[in-house]
Amino acid sequence: MGLFSRKIKNPIVGTAQIVRCSQPGNYRAIRARCDLFLVIEGPGVEPFSHEMHRQLEVVCWPSPGMTLPCRIDPKNLSRVEIDFDTLPNWREQARAEAEQLANQRALNDARTPQLVSHGSVTVVGAGSSEEAADAIRRAELATGMDLDRNGRVG
Repeated sequence: MGLFSRKIKNPIVGTAQIVRCSQPGNYRAIRARCDLFLVIEGPGVEPFSHEMHRQLEVVCWPSPGMTLPCRIDPKNLSRVEIDFDTLPNWREQARAEAEQLANQRALNDARTPQLVSHGSVTVVGAGSSEEAADAIRRAELATGMDLDRNGRVG
């Protein structure tokens, strides 16, 4: 918003999804010009594209895919106010992404079946060689076959 801009009266509350945005030229700068290409949506408003140029803090730089709250002038759709205060700073964003990736990897590791070998047989899902030996014994009793080739069934 410029210094002399008027607030939107009776705005429609919607969302602005960032499709593309420029990068700050100097990461040591405090603020820089950001060129944003957006898709604006709101109740009773057909989604439309919108281009915007704003001075933003480099530490809170937006990225494509982000969705921000906005206010739309129902009488003039070219008037859109975006709430840039909701942008996370890069440290918060990086911390959240790292935590999400770590949780995802922990879930994947928990789902990965463990392989335990007991003699010439490998048991999927056993946590120890004792569990593998017990699983082989139960499988031998169920099938009547000597699976680990130790000369006995069970």
